[in-house]
Amino acid sequence: MKKNKQPDGMPVWFDGKSINEALFCEEFLQTHKIIFTNGAFLL
Repeated sequence: MKKNKQPDGMPVWFDGKSINEALFCEEFLQTHKIIFTNGAFLL
């Protein structure tokens, strides 16, 4: 399978055409801690 080259300055989760949701979520959750309480998510 051919792997696309990462465009300069782009985040690892964006290949210039589409977003890799799993990689985006992983990066997002490293900097934004989410708490679930009383049936709701809090950032």
